Amino acid sequence: MSSTPRIVISRLTSDASTTTDTPTNSPSTGNGDSDGQASTISSPTLAPLPLSPSKVPPLSLSPPLNDINLEDLNDIDTFKSSLTKAYSAASPTNNTDLWCPFFKQYLPPTLISHFRIITPNKYYSGAISYLFGGSVTDDADIHFNSLQNGMIMAKSIADLVVSGDFAIIPNQPDGENTLTHPIFGSKPENIPSPTPQNTEEATGTPLKLVLMKPHHSTQKVPHLNLPYSSVHNTPLVFKSSFRPDLRYCYFRYITTILIWLNLKEAMYFKNAWRPAQKWLRESLIVEMAGPERLSNPEVYAEIISGDGLFDDGGEDANVVVKMDNGWETTRAGQMAAQLEWGLLTAPDYKSSPHGHELRV
Repeated sequence: MSSTPRIVISRLTSDASTTTDTPTNSPSTGNGDSDGQASTISSPTLAPLPLSPSKVPPLSLSPPLNDINLEDLNDIDTFKSSLTKAYSAASPTNNTDLWCPFFKQYLPPTLISHFRIITPNKYYSGAISYLFGGSVTDDADIHFNSLQNGMIMAKSIADLVVSGDFAIIPNQPDGENTLTHPIFGSKPENIPSPTPQNTEEATGTPLKLVLMKPHHSTQKVPHLNLPYSSVHNTPLVFKSSFRPDLRYCYFRYITTILIWLNLKEAMYFKNAWRPAQKWLRESLIVEMAGPERLSNPEVYAEIISGDGLFDDGGEDANVVVKMDNGWETTRAGQMAAQLEWGLLTAPDYKSSPHGHELRV
C-alpha cells in the first residue's frame, strides 16, 4: 500500500492558467502491449449469464441525517453545509478551511469540492431508482440528494473520482485488496510534505482511493506534480464516523470496470471488492454486460458475477416495453440503455471509453 501523498498548499494554489495536458487514453492493446492504440475487445456470443441463486431484497435506505428534507438538498448551499456538518469537515481554528480526507489536512474552501458520487442526470433518473430496487417511476432524488451520495475532497482529486479515473472502495485491513501489480505504477520519491496535523480517524468504514484505469498510471493530477500512481491505494482519513453509502461507491466501481476495461485490465481487480451485501438489481447489471451493449460479458463473468447484486427473479426485467423511438425491448434493456446514456453523456467524462462504440 502506498504511503499518504502530501503536498504543500502552495503547490495546490498554483496558477490555474498553468498548462496541463488533458488526460488522454493510452490503453493497452488486446494483447497487453502498450502502443497507444485502443484496446481490441472481443464480444463473443455466450450463453445467457446466470443470475445468482439467492433472492435477497435490497437494503433499505439509510435514515435521513437530522431529518433533512431531501428537496432542500437540491439547493447547492444547503447540500454543502449539510455535508460539511456530516463529515465534521470544518476547521476548529478558523471555521472556513475544510478537511480533505485524501491530503489529510485542512484546505481553503476554494480548493475543496463537495461532490456527488452518482452525478444527477436526467438520462438515467428512472434507471437509478430501478437499479437499487425501486420502481422506474420512483424519484431518484432520494439517491441523488442523499448526503451519503456526497463527499468532500480537494477538487483536484475529487474531479478524478467523478470522472471515474479513481474509485472509492473499502480498505481491507488484511491487505487483500492492495492492488499492487506493477501496472498501477510505482510511487515516486520526494513528494513535498506539509506540516503534520492531527489525522486520527474517527470510527467508521476504512476507505481508500484506487486507480481504475491502469493505463493512466503515469498521468499527472492537473496543476500538481503528482502522478496517478501516487494517488492509487491512498487511505482516506475522516474527521467523523459519517461515510458515503457503499452502494453508490460500488455502482461507480463496477460500471467503470464494465465500461472502461477489457478483460486483461479488469483481471487486475479480481477479488478487490466482493461485497457480501446485495445492493444492485442483478438483471439490470447482466443486461448492461451483454455483448450487444458497451461491455464485454467475459468481464462480468470473471470479475463481478453476482457480487453485490440481488436477484429480483427476472420477471419484471422481461416485461416488453416501448422505447421513445418506438422500438420494443425488455424492461431490463430499457433501463440498461438509460444507465449507459446517463454514464456516457455526463459532462464529467473527458473522453469516450477506449475500444467501445455507443450502441444503445
